[in-house]
Amino acid sequence: MGTNQEIIGTYLYPCYANKGKADKVIQIITDYRKTAQRIAKYLWSEFFKTGKFSKYKDVKSIRSNLSERYKQTCLWQAISTLNSFVSNIQEKFKEIVYNSTLPEEIKKTLFIINKNRAWFSKDFECSSKIKKLARKIFKHILKQYNKPSFKNINLHLDSKVVVVEHNKQSKTFDRWIKLSTLEKGKPIYLPLKNNRYAENLEGELANFCQISVDNNNIIVKLMKKLK
Repeated sequence: MGTNQEIIGTYLYPCYANKGKADKVIQIITDYRKTAQRIAKYLWSEFFKTGKFSKYKDVKSIRSNLSERYKQTCLWQAISTLNSFVSNIQEKFKEIVYNSTLPEEIKKTLFIINKNRAWFSKDFECSSKIKKLARKIFKHILKQYNKPSFKNINLHLDSKVVVVEHNKQSKTFDRWIKLSTLEKGKPIYLPLKNNRYAENLEGELANFCQISVDNNNIIVKLMKKLK
């Protein structure tokens, strides 16, 4: 049976940013991580009220040196990380209920609550006792795991704040990344060398990149949609 699922590859593209540009990237990463922690705290508070993380939440009130576009990108990354974390809780929840001695009807309802992530939803209809039990199990599992801290996350940036371009002006480098900075209207251009392996693969580079720092060296990875 065939599948239309897209295959995405992530590849290292050597970055040759000078010290000035590297310092600005480090500033962005520092603020991005602080902002992600604040956003995550806000998302958790909303989660315990609504039972979900919404990527449409207004984060303008979140204190940050980042632009609103950066904050929106940060929000989406935080939600992706938290959803993955909650998926692990779901698996543990299912295991606990399955191995419990609860009556089958209660188990069935708990499985439905868990599948729909309705532990804290006000809209899910069932007895208050079962809903309370579901929340108790969820919180019990949550205590066993460390929530994602976001203190050391890397930047996962999309077209709102980054543009991947061919370098047509120089033979020294193959590509540029045009990256928004903390200064409005003052982007920087990070020079990249091609990854030969990635370039030889059939497909198209996405306007998305991952940026991290290692001993003040800027690490850039580009994503390619493979055919």
